[in-house]
Amino acid sequence: MKIAAAELVAVFSLCVGCVVSTPPPPPGPPQPIPPGQVRSEQVHERNEERKAEKDEEKREKKAEKEDKKGPKN
Repeated sequence: MKIAAAELVAVFSLCVGCVVSTPPPPPGPPQPIPPGQVRSEQVHERNEERKAEKDEEKREKKAEKEDKKGPKN
């Protein structure tokens, strides 16, 4: 009974704990994004824009108020 060199190497590799790795499967098609997630992102962006506008208005009002008061003595 003769054992081919390739078979001998394969058996030896498996005996010492080597694992033959296979390439990973190709990625599947991209998953669709749920509409609720898209809508939520749009709402958050809009809220950030509104907050930035309100903060800017507050800064302007505060600056106007300080200008009306005049310099502190």
